[in-house]
Amino acid sequence: MKIKLKEALRDIAKKPFDSEKELCIALKQLITDFEEGNHHLKESTGIEDLFEETIQMVSDQDREGRIIKSDYGGMDEITAGFFPGEMVVFGSRPAMGKTQLLVNIVLHVSKNHPVLYFSFDLSPLILTARFVSALSGMPVQQILTGNFTKDQEELVNSAGKELKNRQIFINETGYNAVSLMKEQIVKHCRDKGVKMVVIDYLQMMGGGKYRHNRDLEISSICRELKHTAKEENISVIVTSQLNRGTEYRGGTKRPMLSDLRDSGAIEEDADKVIFLYRPEYYHLTEDKHGISTKGIMHLIVAKNRNGGLGETRLISDAGFTSFTDYDERTKEMIISKERLDDLDVPF
Repeated sequence: MKIKLKEALRDIAKKPFDSEKELCIALKQLITDFEEGNHHLKESTGIEDLFEETIQMVSDQDREGRIIKSDYGGMDEITAGFFPGEMVVFGSRPAMGKTQLLVNIVLHVSKNHPVLYFSFDLSPLILTARFVSALSGMPVQQILTGNFTKDQEELVNSAGKELKNRQIFINETGYNAVSLMKEQIVKHCRDKGVKMVVIDYLQMMGGGKYRHNRDLEISSICRELKHTAKEENISVIVTSQLNRGTEYRGGTKRPMLSDLRDSGAIEEDADKVIFLYRPEYYHLTEDKHGISTKGIMHLIVAKNRNGGLGETRLISDAGFTSFTDYDERTKEMIISKERLDDLDVPF
Protein backbone atom coordinates (compact mmCIF):
# COMPACT_ATOMS: atom_id res chain seq x y z
CA MET A 1 0.00 0.00 0.00
CA LYS A 2 1.29 3.43 -0.93
CA ILE A 3 2.33 5.49 2.09
CA LYS A 4 0.94 9.00 2.34
CA LEU A 5 4.09 10.80 3.36
CA LYS A 6 2.59 14.14 4.41
CA GLU A 7 0.06 12.50 6.73
CA ALA A 8 2.74 10.29 8.28
CA LEU A 9 4.98 13.32 8.90
CA ARG A 10 2.10 15.14 10.62
CA ASP A 11 1.55 12.12 12.87
CA ILE A 12 5.23 12.06 13.84
CA ALA A 13 5.19 15.80 14.54
CA LYS A 14 2.33 15.30 17.05
CA LYS A 15 4.10 12.56 19.02
CA PRO A 16 6.03 13.53 22.18
CA PHE A 17 9.54 12.13 21.72
CA ASP A 18 11.89 11.96 24.70
CA SER A 19 14.95 12.80 22.61
CA GLU A 20 16.09 13.92 19.17
CA LYS A 21 17.59 10.46 18.70
CA GLU A 22 14.14 8.84 18.99
CA LEU A 23 12.77 11.36 16.50
CA CYS A 24 15.57 10.55 14.03
CA ILE A 25 14.87 6.82 14.35
CA ALA A 26 11.18 7.39 13.65
CA LEU A 27 11.96 9.52 10.60
CA LYS A 28 14.44 6.98 9.22
CA GLN A 29 11.88 4.19 9.67
CA LEU A 30 9.30 6.31 7.85
CA ILE A 31 11.70 6.82 4.92
CA THR A 32 12.41 3.08 4.75
CA ASP A 33 8.69 2.24 4.82
CA PHE A 34 7.99 4.92 2.20
CA GLU A 35 10.64 3.52 -0.17
CA GLU A 36 9.41 -0.05 0.25
CA GLY A 37 5.77 0.96 -0.13
CA ASN A 38 6.35 2.87 -3.34
CA HIS A 39 8.16 0.24 -5.39
CA HIS A 40 6.43 -0.31 -8.69
CA LEU A 41 5.88 -3.70 -10.27
CA LYS A 42 7.63 -4.14 -13.61
CA GLU A 43 5.78 -5.22 -16.70
CA SER A 44 6.32 -8.80 -17.85
CA THR A 45 8.52 -9.46 -20.87
CA GLY A 46 7.82 -12.10 -23.50
CA ILE A 47 10.28 -14.98 -23.74
CA GLU A 48 10.87 -14.28 -27.45
CA ASP A 49 12.14 -10.77 -26.61
CA LEU A 50 14.28 -12.12 -23.77
CA PHE A 51 15.75 -14.71 -26.13
CA GLU A 52 16.85 -12.04 -28.58
CA GLU A 53 18.36 -9.95 -25.78
CA THR A 54 20.16 -12.99 -24.33
CA ILE A 55 21.66 -13.94 -27.69
CA GLN A 56 22.77 -10.36 -28.20
CA MET A 57 24.40 -10.27 -24.76
CA VAL A 58 26.44 -13.43 -25.32
CA SER A 59 27.44 -12.64 -28.89
CA ASP A 60 31.12 -11.85 -29.42
CA GLN A 61 30.30 -8.31 -30.50
CA ASP A 62 28.26 -7.45 -27.42
CA ARG A 63 30.19 -9.39 -24.75
CA GLU A 64 32.90 -6.73 -24.64
CA GLY A 65 30.35 -4.07 -23.90
CA ARG A 66 28.29 -5.84 -21.24
CA ILE A 67 30.28 -8.62 -19.57
CA ILE A 68 33.16 -7.09 -17.61
CA LYS A 69 36.49 -8.90 -17.47
CA SER A 70 38.93 -8.58 -14.59
CA ASP A 71 41.86 -9.00 -17.00
CA TYR A 72 43.13 -11.88 -14.86
CA GLY A 73 42.94 -14.82 -17.23
CA GLY A 74 42.55 -17.60 -14.68
CA MET A 75 39.73 -15.91 -12.78
CA ASP A 76 37.95 -14.83 -15.97
CA GLU A 77 38.15 -18.36 -17.33
CA ILE A 78 36.41 -19.79 -14.26
CA THR A 79 33.84 -17.03 -13.71
CA ALA A 80 33.35 -15.93 -17.37
CA GLY A 81 33.63 -12.37 -16.05
CA PHE A 82 31.33 -10.09 -14.07
CA PHE A 83 27.80 -10.00 -15.46
CA PRO A 84 25.29 -7.13 -15.30
CA GLY A 85 22.89 -7.64 -12.41
CA GLU A 86 25.36 -9.69 -10.36
CA MET A 87 26.55 -9.19 -6.81
CA VAL A 88 30.06 -10.62 -6.40
CA VAL A 89 31.66 -11.08 -2.97
CA PHE A 90 35.43 -11.17 -2.41
CA GLY A 91 36.08 -12.60 1.05
CA SER A 92 39.19 -13.08 3.16
CA ARG A 93 40.76 -12.55 6.52
CA PRO A 94 42.42 -9.15 7.13
CA ALA A 95 45.80 -8.46 5.48
CA MET A 96 45.25 -10.91 2.63
CA GLY A 97 45.25 -8.13 0.03
CA LYS A 98 41.55 -7.60 -0.77
CA THR A 99 41.79 -3.86 -1.27
CA GLN A 100 44.97 -3.98 -3.34
CA LEU A 101 43.51 -6.70 -5.57
CA LEU A 102 40.36 -4.62 -6.07
CA VAL A 103 42.50 -1.60 -6.90
CA ASN A 104 44.18 -3.64 -9.64
CA ILE A 105 40.85 -4.97 -10.96
CA VAL A 106 39.37 -1.45 -11.00
CA LEU A 107 42.41 -0.18 -12.92
CA HIS A 108 41.82 -2.86 -15.55
CA VAL A 109 38.04 -2.33 -15.75
CA SER A 110 38.19 1.47 -15.81
CA LYS A 111 40.01 1.43 -19.14
CA ASN A 112 36.66 0.64 -20.75
CA HIS A 113 33.96 1.08 -18.10
CA PRO A 114 33.29 3.79 -15.49
CA VAL A 115 33.63 2.45 -11.92
CA LEU A 116 32.22 3.82 -8.65
CA TYR A 117 34.28 2.86 -5.58
CA PHE A 118 32.83 3.20 -2.06
CA SER A 119 35.66 3.23 0.47
CA PHE A 120 34.76 2.85 4.14
CA ASP A 121 38.04 1.39 5.33
CA LEU A 122 40.43 3.89 3.74
CA SER A 123 40.20 7.63 3.17
CA PRO A 124 39.93 8.72 -0.51
CA LEU A 125 43.48 10.12 -0.41
CA ILE A 126 45.03 6.92 0.94
CA LEU A 127 43.00 4.85 -1.52
CA THR A 128 44.28 7.09 -4.33
CA ALA A 129 47.81 6.37 -3.11
CA ARG A 130 47.01 2.67 -3.55
CA PHE A 131 46.10 3.32 -7.20
CA VAL A 132 49.32 5.27 -7.70
CA SER A 133 51.23 2.44 -6.06
CA ALA A 134 49.72 -0.16 -8.40
CA LEU A 135 50.57 1.92 -11.47
CA SER A 136 54.05 2.98 -10.41
CA GLY A 137 55.19 -0.18 -8.62
CA MET A 138 56.26 1.89 -5.60
CA PRO A 139 55.20 0.89 -2.07
CA VAL A 140 52.22 2.79 -0.67
CA GLN A 141 54.20 3.88 2.39
CA GLN A 142 56.81 5.60 0.23
CA ILE A 143 54.16 7.40 -1.80
CA LEU A 144 52.51 8.68 1.38
CA THR A 145 55.82 10.01 2.74
CA GLY A 146 56.61 11.83 -0.51
CA ASN A 147 60.32 11.03 -0.37
CA PHE A 148 61.08 10.39 -4.05
CA THR A 149 64.19 10.21 -6.13
CA LYS A 150 64.03 11.94 -9.49
CA ASP A 151 63.24 8.64 -11.23
CA GLN A 152 60.54 7.81 -8.69
CA GLU A 153 59.00 11.25 -9.09
CA GLU A 154 58.72 10.56 -12.81
CA LEU A 155 56.99 7.25 -12.05
CA VAL A 156 54.46 9.00 -9.77
CA ASN A 157 53.78 11.72 -12.35
CA SER A 158 53.34 9.09 -15.04
CA ALA A 159 50.83 7.29 -12.79
CA GLY A 160 48.96 10.57 -12.31
CA LYS A 161 48.69 11.06 -16.07
CA GLU A 162 47.42 7.50 -16.43
CA LEU A 163 44.76 8.03 -13.76
CA LYS A 164 43.42 11.04 -15.65
CA ASN A 165 42.42 8.66 -18.42
CA ARG A 166 40.60 6.27 -16.06
CA GLN A 167 36.91 6.55 -15.24
CA ILE A 168 37.09 6.00 -11.48
CA PHE A 169 34.85 7.78 -8.97
CA ILE A 170 35.68 7.41 -5.27
CA ASN A 171 32.91 8.02 -2.75
CA GLU A 172 33.33 8.35 1.00
CA THR A 173 29.73 8.52 2.16
CA GLY A 174 29.80 9.92 5.68
CA TYR A 175 26.93 7.77 6.86
CA ASN A 176 27.27 4.39 5.21
CA ALA A 177 23.52 3.61 5.07
CA VAL A 178 22.51 1.46 2.14
CA SER A 179 19.70 3.87 1.20
CA LEU A 180 22.17 6.76 0.78
CA MET A 181 24.55 4.53 -1.14
CA LYS A 182 21.79 3.44 -3.49
CA GLU A 183 21.01 7.09 -4.18
CA GLN A 184 24.63 7.71 -5.12
CA ILE A 185 24.80 4.54 -7.23
CA VAL A 186 21.70 5.50 -9.23
CA LYS A 187 23.02 9.04 -9.70
CA HIS A 188 26.41 7.84 -10.98
CA CYS A 189 24.82 5.23 -13.25
CA ARG A 190 22.56 7.84 -14.85
CA ASP A 191 25.06 10.73 -14.97
CA LYS A 192 28.42 8.96 -15.42
CA GLY A 193 27.45 5.70 -17.08
CA VAL A 194 28.90 3.59 -14.25
CA LYS A 195 28.92 -0.14 -15.02
CA MET A 196 30.64 -1.47 -11.90
CA VAL A 197 30.27 -0.52 -8.24
CA VAL A 198 32.84 -1.60 -5.63
CA ILE A 199 32.02 -1.55 -1.91
CA ASP A 200 34.91 -2.01 0.52
CA TYR A 201 33.68 -3.47 2.81
CA LEU A 202 30.28 -5.02 3.69
CA GLN A 203 30.63 -5.26 7.48
CA MET A 204 31.14 -1.50 7.73
CA MET A 205 27.76 -0.79 6.14
CA GLY A 206 24.56 0.03 7.99
CA GLY A 207 20.96 -0.54 6.99
CA GLY A 208 19.14 1.55 9.56
CA LYS A 209 16.18 -0.83 9.66
CA TYR A 210 17.39 -3.66 11.93
CA ARG A 211 19.77 -1.80 14.21
CA HIS A 212 19.57 -4.40 17.00
CA ASN A 213 19.88 -7.52 14.85
CA ARG A 214 23.05 -7.63 12.76
CA ASP A 215 22.07 -10.81 10.89
CA LEU A 216 18.82 -9.24 9.69
CA GLU A 217 20.63 -5.98 8.90
CA ILE A 218 23.25 -7.74 6.74
CA SER A 219 20.49 -9.71 5.03
CA SER A 220 18.61 -6.48 4.25
CA ILE A 221 21.79 -4.80 2.93
CA CYS A 222 22.70 -7.76 0.68
CA ARG A 223 19.18 -7.94 -0.69
CA GLU A 224 19.17 -4.20 -1.45
CA LEU A 225 22.56 -4.37 -3.17
CA LYS A 226 21.43 -7.32 -5.27
CA HIS A 227 18.23 -5.48 -6.26
CA THR A 228 20.26 -2.39 -7.16
CA ALA A 229 22.56 -4.46 -9.37
CA LYS A 230 19.55 -5.83 -11.24
CA GLU A 231 17.66 -2.55 -11.45
CA GLU A 232 20.64 -0.58 -12.77
CA ASN A 233 22.03 -3.51 -14.81
CA ILE A 234 25.49 -3.20 -13.24
CA SER A 235 28.01 -5.44 -11.49
CA VAL A 236 28.28 -4.84 -7.74
CA ILE A 237 31.52 -6.03 -6.14
CA VAL A 238 31.56 -6.30 -2.34
CA THR A 239 34.39 -7.26 -0.02
CA SER A 240 33.62 -9.17 3.16
CA GLN A 241 35.62 -10.16 6.20
CA LEU A 242 35.81 -13.81 7.22
CA ASN A 243 35.27 -14.82 10.81
CA ARG A 244 38.11 -15.91 13.08
CA GLY A 245 37.24 -19.58 12.74
CA THR A 246 39.83 -19.94 9.99
CA GLU A 247 42.58 -18.94 12.43
CA TYR A 248 41.77 -21.78 14.80
CA ARG A 249 41.30 -24.43 12.14
CA GLY A 250 44.13 -26.85 11.58
CA GLY A 251 45.89 -27.67 8.34
CA THR A 252 46.17 -25.09 5.57
CA LYS A 253 43.36 -22.85 6.96
CA ARG A 254 41.83 -22.50 3.51
CA PRO A 255 38.59 -20.50 3.67
CA MET A 256 35.14 -21.94 3.06
CA LEU A 257 31.65 -20.49 2.66
CA SER A 258 30.78 -21.00 6.32
CA ASP A 259 33.68 -18.66 7.23
CA LEU A 260 31.82 -15.63 5.85
CA ARG A 261 30.71 -13.37 8.68
CA ASP A 262 26.89 -13.33 8.74
CA SER A 263 27.35 -16.01 6.08
CA GLY A 264 23.72 -17.04 5.58
CA ALA A 265 22.61 -13.80 3.96
CA ILE A 266 25.84 -13.19 2.04
CA GLU A 267 26.05 -16.71 0.66
CA GLU A 268 22.37 -16.70 -0.33
CA ASP A 269 22.32 -13.38 -2.20
CA ALA A 270 25.78 -13.44 -3.81
CA ASP A 271 26.00 -14.66 -7.40
CA LYS A 272 29.71 -15.31 -7.01
CA VAL A 273 31.87 -15.76 -3.91
CA ILE A 274 35.64 -15.58 -4.41
CA PHE A 275 38.03 -16.16 -1.52
CA LEU A 276 41.54 -14.74 -1.28
CA TYR A 277 44.04 -17.02 0.41
CA ARG A 278 47.79 -16.61 0.91
CA PRO A 279 49.55 -19.63 2.49
CA GLU A 280 52.51 -17.36 3.18
CA TYR A 281 50.34 -15.41 5.65
CA TYR A 282 50.04 -18.57 7.78
CA HIS A 283 53.81 -19.27 7.54
CA LEU A 284 53.23 -22.09 5.05
CA THR A 285 56.33 -21.42 2.99
CA GLU A 286 56.06 -24.33 0.52
CA ASP A 287 53.24 -26.15 -1.21
CA LYS A 288 52.93 -29.93 -1.38
CA HIS A 289 55.39 -29.99 -4.30
CA GLY A 290 58.02 -28.10 -2.33
CA ILE A 291 57.51 -24.93 -4.39
CA SER A 292 57.78 -21.61 -2.58
CA THR A 293 54.51 -19.84 -1.74
CA LYS A 294 56.17 -16.43 -1.52
CA GLY A 295 54.01 -13.78 -3.20
CA ILE A 296 51.37 -16.32 -4.27
CA MET A 297 47.68 -15.48 -3.83
CA HIS A 298 45.04 -18.17 -4.38
CA LEU A 299 41.65 -17.08 -5.75
CA ILE A 300 39.08 -19.71 -4.80
CA VAL A 301 35.73 -19.46 -6.61
CA ALA A 302 33.52 -21.09 -3.95
CA LYS A 303 30.17 -20.08 -5.43
CA ASN A 304 29.29 -19.27 -9.03
CA ARG A 305 25.61 -19.13 -9.83
CA ASN A 306 26.26 -18.77 -13.56
CA GLY A 307 29.19 -21.13 -14.00
CA GLY A 308 31.59 -23.59 -12.45
CA LEU A 309 33.81 -23.55 -9.40
CA GLY A 310 37.57 -23.63 -9.34
CA GLU A 311 40.81 -22.07 -8.24
CA THR A 312 43.48 -19.95 -9.84
CA ARG A 313 46.57 -18.16 -8.59
CA LEU A 314 48.11 -14.73 -8.88
CA ILE A 315 51.60 -13.61 -8.01
CA SER A 316 52.38 -10.22 -6.49
CA ASP A 317 55.36 -8.03 -7.22
CA ALA A 318 57.98 -7.46 -4.53
CA GLY A 319 56.20 -4.40 -3.10
CA PHE A 320 52.76 -6.11 -3.05
CA THR A 321 51.46 -3.31 -5.31
CA SER A 322 50.18 -5.28 -8.28
CA PHE A 323 49.31 -8.84 -9.29
CA THR A 324 49.77 -10.90 -12.43
CA ASP A 325 48.51 -14.33 -13.44
CA TYR A 326 50.67 -17.12 -12.05
CA ASP A 327 52.44 -18.60 -15.05
CA GLU A 328 52.07 -22.38 -15.05
CA ARG A 329 55.00 -22.61 -17.47
CA THR A 330 57.22 -20.95 -14.87
CA LYS A 331 56.09 -23.55 -12.35
CA GLU A 332 57.18 -26.35 -14.68
CA MET A 333 60.71 -24.91 -14.74
CA ILE A 334 61.02 -25.27 -10.95
CA ILE A 335 62.35 -28.69 -9.96
CA SER A 336 61.39 -29.83 -6.49
CA LYS A 337 62.77 -32.81 -4.58
CA GLU A 338 59.35 -34.51 -4.66
CA ARG A 339 59.14 -34.21 -8.46
CA LEU A 340 62.68 -35.60 -8.80
CA ASP A 341 61.66 -38.55 -6.61
CA ASP A 342 58.68 -39.15 -8.90
CA LEU A 343 61.07 -39.18 -11.88
CA ASP A 344 63.43 -41.55 -10.02
CA VAL A 345 66.31 -39.10 -10.42
CA PRO A 346 68.99 -38.94 -7.66
CA PHE A 347 68.71 -35.71 -5.66
